[in-house]
Amino acid sequence: MGYILNSHQIVHNCYIGMTRVMVAMSLDRLLPEWVSKVDEKRHTPANAHWAYFLASIPVIFLYNLHPGWVGLTLGVTFACGYVFVITCLAGALLPYRAKDVYESSPGAAYKLGGVPLVTVLGVIGFIFGTVMLIMFMFDARLGLTSTLAYSIVFGVLLVSAVWYFLAKNAQKSRGINVDYAFKEIPPE
Repeated sequence: MGYILNSHQIVHNCYIGMTRVMVAMSLDRLLPEWVSKVDEKRHTPANAHWAYFLASIPVIFLYNLHPGWVGLTLGVTFACGYVFVITCLAGALLPYRAKDVYESSPGAAYKLGGVPLVTVLGVIGFIFGTVMLIMFMFDARLGLTSTLAYSIVFGVLLVSAVWYFLAKNAQKSRGINVDYAFKEIPPE
């Protein structure tokens, strides 16, 4: 039962969640515009789904053909963890870094002892998440302790940072400041 439920959870985290990230990146002009095109019949970003699906096929084949592949992909779990940690930190800082955005949200009404509830929960999530990430990085039983695994995880981070700065600068050369996209709540 746990295996089946985990498979269901992976679909939500990877396919649905990541394609939403791809659409957001496209709307922010950090990925090509066609990624965020919504299919009129299905009312879904089909291009993002297809692109993600096609990119996953080699990964699926490697799971079946390369016995050591699973040990290298444990970095995905680590990556999900640091995404949650950074998101918790961003949520905790939102009332202070984007005061106007925060105050216009329904969550601004909730406080704990005068402190925004999103800050309290964000700090708790950040602390617990950081502890879990540290354990994941240094406890050999969890699998992310080989040089190759670390290289893959931090290589993906490096490639992502390079992509972001290249795409941001490409848009800037066209007169588009993508920083404005991060100063408002995206439409839902």
